[in-house]
Amino acid sequence: MSNIQQILNVEIRRLARKEAKEAVKPLKERIKKLHLQVRTLKTQVRLLAAGKPIDQPAKDEAAEPAKIYRVDGKRIRRIRQKIRVNQTDFAKLLGVSLKTIVNWEKGYARPRQPMKVKIVELSRAGKKEISARIQELEK
Repeated sequence: MSNIQQILNVEIRRLARKEAKEAVKPLKERIKKLHLQVRTLKTQVRLLAAGKPIDQPAKDEAAEPAKIYRVDGKRIRRIRQKIRVNQTDFAKLLGVSLKTIVNWEKGYARPRQPMKVKIVELSRAGKKEISARIQELEK
């Protein structure tokens, strides 16, 4: 008899979790939107406090969305090795610290989208251009 009771209890818990998850789903989406709105407002306040104008991007439906690049630690290492630079020079080219490059390559952290764009641009640059950039940074 207790075996049936245990089975029923497990099934009731599973169904309750499923129902609670569905009930909370719209709230989570609303919270995400509110977080984004708060982040935007904080940025605007910071710009106003610094005396800078707030540039509101025009919402043009015909505008293309920004390209999203998928860059992980292995790809960063392959790009760096392809352009034949060490981690220190790669960090200088991107304007980040050596520790950041190490963390990206080991998978402890991931670059944000603007940095991913820079990484992909570096991968498309020629070796002469990269060596010229490194020499320019060392001046």
